[in-house]
Amino acid sequence: MIWFFERESASLRCEIRREMAGEGYEVVVAEGAAEKVERVESPADHIQPPQHVWAALLAEGWRPLGGDPRPMR
Repeated sequence: MIWFFERESASLRCEIRREMAGEGYEVVVAEGAAEKVERVESPADHIQPPQHVWAALLAEGWRPLGGDPRPMR
């Protein structure tokens, strides 16, 4: 699942994906070429949107792109 955020003229991508070389999952927050990756073992950890990541982004002034928080699948 992928969500896009915006802040002024910048954009950011928040993605939940399967780990490429393993059986876990990753939460990726990417702004431009910079990526921050958080790995977890259980898919149950990511069934719901990563609320702690969203809360941090909103606190930093990021907003869902177009005001629509629905994920892109």
